[in-house]
Amino acid sequence: MIGKIISGSSFRGLIHYITDPQKQQWSDGRHLMGTEPSDIIQEMDMVANRSRATQPVYHISVSWSHKDDPSKFEMLEVADRVLKKLNMERNQALIVSHKNTRHPHIHMAINRVDPETFKAVDRWNDMRRLEGVLREIEKEKGWQETPGTLYGDPDKVKGTAEKLWETKHREKVNDALKGSGIGEPDYQTVRARSLQVKKDLYSAKDWQSFDEILAGKGLWVESKGAGMVMTDGAMSIKASSVARDFSRGKLEKKFSEPLSSYEKRREQHVNLERGVGNVNNWAKAIERIELEGTKKHLERHKFSIDTELRRIDNFDTHLKNLRQRINEGFEKTFHNPVKAQRELARVIEEEGLKNAGAELVSDPRRFGKVKLEGWMLQQLGNAISEMDQKYKEWETYLEAKIMDNPQERSKKRKALQEKQRHLSNVKIPAINQELRKNMRESEAGYAFDRGTHELIAISRAIHHIMKDPKRAVTMLLKQGIQKGSEEIDRGSEAGRAINQAYNKTMMIAQTLMKFAGTIKSGGLTVVHSSFRHSITQSLMKIERERTRDRGRDFGR
Repeated sequence: MIGKIISGSSFRGLIHYITDPQKQQWSDGRHLMGTEPSDIIQEMDMVANRSRATQPVYHISVSWSHKDDPSKFEMLEVADRVLKKLNMERNQALIVSHKNTRHPHIHMAINRVDPETFKAVDRWNDMRRLEGVLREIEKEKGWQETPGTLYGDPDKVKGTAEKLWETKHREKVNDALKGSGIGEPDYQTVRARSLQVKKDLYSAKDWQSFDEILAGKGLWVESKGAGMVMTDGAMSIKASSVARDFSRGKLEKKFSEPLSSYEKRREQHVNLERGVGNVNNWAKAIERIELEGTKKHLERHKFSIDTELRRIDNFDTHLKNLRQRINEGFEKTFHNPVKAQRELARVIEEEGLKNAGAELVSDPRRFGKVKLEGWMLQQLGNAISEMDQKYKEWETYLEAKIMDNPQERSKKRKALQEKQRHLSNVKIPAINQELRKNMRESEAGYAFDRGTHELIAISRAIHHIMKDPKRAVTMLLKQGIQKGSEEIDRGSEAGRAINQAYNKTMMIAQTLMKFAGTIKSGGLTVVHSSFRHSITQSLMKIERERTRDRGRDFGR
């Protein structure tokens, strides 16, 4: 939730604004007698005029993420807890919910003057207290955590953490990342990720352990001039902005080693080829997500076909049983059952099945000479009535022409069975085969350990691809494309492999550029940062599922 506070001197303008009928959804009051805006303004003015306060008007707005859906009761609960936190639970307040934006929000018009002491409530540190109680409520309710002005470490000073514009930008990046093959991306700024491990960083004994803690959030340290930054390879912040104890000088003294010396040792383990392999593994992850999505779609389609076939079979079974009972009833009730059934069919055509059944029971001689009345005739009528009921039930599931015409049912059944066989024997096995191939290629790729050197390698691989895709392909494959050009023409195994690698790298480059167009603002630096984070998330997911996937039977 995002909370805002504005002070003022006139209740009239604020209350008229928040009670605008075009915006207002509902309203509720605290320590107010009236319900009309004019009455509320008069009440608040009467109390405020007995105080020396020059700004008695206190306007608080609380906004939820569009992903949340708080009830009126929950909104009022939040309002009451905010009032209590700000020591205004005894003050006059009007709480109004608005409906004019995508995200749920409330406005509170509060009289800062206490109605008993006529002293204005102190506003000291009010923004910090407001955001503190909103964070508590978010965690309790499981609502989306939406950073405000003071979001982050509770000990930090105003303005050092994620701002509102950064929050909106992060949400925009995550929405764009969903189209890149990441189901639930969680991109966060370098600052936000650094603050999350701030306490753990104090326990680091040397540069490597400091880096390993940052690597858990996809970050590492780098020299920058005479200072040091925490970076993800694209975006960075000064390490001392996270904590003064993390300045380059203080850490070099603590670790008894210059940062430059550690960076030289770390650089020996950075392998660009491994980085490219991990980026390609990410591309495989995208392909696998698409394949699994296609498989689920095909399985849902097969399930719907299976269901429709079962319905047709069940309808046939019910119909066959009812007709057998009706035929037996006519045999036992009428001397000439064939003639009686022909007359029933004529009446059904004119009056409908239900009325025809009722007439058969009330006036059986209309249908022919009766040899047995009573119980058997009643059973016959019940069977016809049940058939009418079954037809009405099945109208929801089957077309009328299929219910009325056995030939149409047979035709429909054959068509469905053909689709069923094609899905079971061709399409789904083909997808399973592609999934097994994808798994084998991922297994044969590079294991991802999320070490600092691995993160740096991935970052550099992305940088090369983004800077010049075609040149990067040539550089990453070295001379393979030139040497393999003849092989490609011949369509040999080696040629196909080189061509496939070329296409895969170009696909990655195109995906990156497409994503850059989606973000629109922030340039390639943000794209680089976002995608490196996205790729890291995917590769971690691959590692978590690797053991499980080895045992998965895709042929089921």
